[in-house]
Amino acid sequence: PLLRSRISALPKNVLASFYYDKILAEAKEEDLSKQDPYLFYQMGIFFFEKLGDANKGKIYSEIFLKNLSNLRKEEEEKRKLDDKFGIGLKEVIRRFKSEFNANIIIAEFHRKNKYPEEELVFLNKSYSAYQSIVGYINFQKEKMAEQKKSVNDIKFNLLNSTSAESLEIFREEEEKLFDLKTDYDFLLIENNSLQRVNLLLKLIQNEEENRNYKKAKEYYNEILLIGTDSEIHLALKNLRRIEQIEADGYSRKKLLF
Repeated sequence: PLLRSRISALPKNVLASFYYDKILAEAKEEDLSKQDPYLFYQMGIFFFEKLGDANKGKIYSEIFLKNLSNLRKEEEEKRKLDDKFGIGLKEVIRRFKSEFNANIIIAEFHRKNKYPEEELVFLNKSYSAYQSIVGYINFQKEKMAEQKKSVNDIKFNLLNSTSAESLEIFREEEEKLFDLKTDYDFLLIENNSLQRVNLLLKLIQNEEENRNYKKAKEYYNEILLIGTDSEIHLALKNLRRIEQIEADGYSRKKLLF
C-alpha cells in the first residue's frame, strides 16, 4: 500500500515540480525577495524530501534563508523606530525550525558532492538554530520558576487575608503561570520535532574523521540527554570506544545508529 501510494503520488509531484521551476525561472530577483519566505522553504522541502533532488532543494533553501535574513534586517530597522515592535513566540520558533531544516538540506547537497568543509558550515548553522530554541526553552523555564514562586508567595499570604482583591491577584498570577506553561509545552513539542540526533550524528562523523574526539564526546553526551533508549545505549558504547582510542591510540570502528 505504501509503495502504491508513492507511485500514484509521483505524477502529481512531477507536475508540481514543473510549476515550482516555472515560478523560479520567470521570477526576477526583486520579485523573489518580496515573496513569503516560507513559499521557498516549502519548495526546498518538497524537492529534497518528495523528489530526492538535493540540488533543487539547496537552491530553494538558499532563497528562503536569504529572504528570511532580509526580513530580519527590515524588522530590526522597525525595532529601532518602535521599541514595542516585535514578533510572537510561535513565529520566532517557526523561523528557527525552518532554518534548522533548510541548512540540513544545503549540508546534504555538499555531502553528496564531497565538499566536507561546506557541509560542516551548514551543519553548524543548523545546530545554531537548534540551540536558539534550547535557549528559549531555558529562558521560559526560568520565567516559570519565578512565576511559580510568586504564586506560592501569594497563596501563603492568603492564609492571613482572603479579601476579594487578594483572591483576584492570586487568580491573575495563576493565569500568568498557566500561559507560561502553555508556551513552555509548545517549545518542547517544537524542539522534539527536530531531527536533533540525526544532526548530532552528522557532526560527530565530521569530528571523528578529524580526530577531534573532545568535540565528538560533547555531541555524544548531548544524545544521552535527548535520545531514545537505543540511541542512548549506542552513544554510551561509542563514548567508551572513543575513550579507548584516546587511551591507546588504536582506531576502532564506530557503532552505527
